[in-house]
Amino acid sequence: MIAARFNQPIQRFIVDQKGWLYLDEGIEICEQEYTSKSWGKSRRMVIVRQRIKEHPQATGRALSLFADDEVHRNYRYSAYITNLKLSCTEV
Repeated sequence: MIAARFNQPIQRFIVDQKGWLYLDEGIEICEQEYTSKSWGKSRRMVIVRQRIKEHPQATGRALSLFADDEVHRNYRYSAYITNLKLSCTEV
C-alpha cells in the first residue's frame, strides 16, 4: 500500500466520487479503480475524507484545485493505492 500523490488527475478523480461510506462522525471512505496514464493497468484506490469541523487536527490534504468549493474545502483527504484484499474499512 502506498499513499497517492495529490496531483491534478488524482484530485479530479476524488472530486468525482459519489459512493462515500459513513465510517464514523465526520469520517467517510470510498474505493474505486484508478488508472494513471503512466500505469499499464488500473489499481484499487481507497480514499478517506475527514470533515475538519469534527476533526480539526485531521491528517491528509486539502484539494487545492477545489479550495473554493463549498463541500470539498471542509474536508481533508487521504488516498491509498493498494492490492490488499482487505475491505476498504480495514485498509
